[in-house]
Amino acid sequence: MAKAGASQAQAFCYRSDVKRVGKRRTNDDLSPVSPEEALARATVLQRQLELLNPYPRPRGFVFKAKTREDYERWRREQPNPRLW
Repeated sequence: MAKAGASQAQAFCYRSDVKRVGKRRTNDDLSPVSPEEALARATVLQRQLELLNPYPRPRGFVFKAKTREDYERWRREQPNPRLW
């Protein structure tokens, strides 16, 4: 009975149509990193993300709409999702 439950759980969790990227952390890889190293890694990842992002980071601005409908119309017209 326990085997059937385990195989059902495994079948439920395992999906062959999901692409896996990277590698699963092993027991050897579970050592904590220092806050400085974590910040350095996050900074590198953020820079890589900015290079891959098709939308440039917008400069700060204020958009004043006279009505909510004007604002909604302006928002729908914006191709860059970082603006709102």
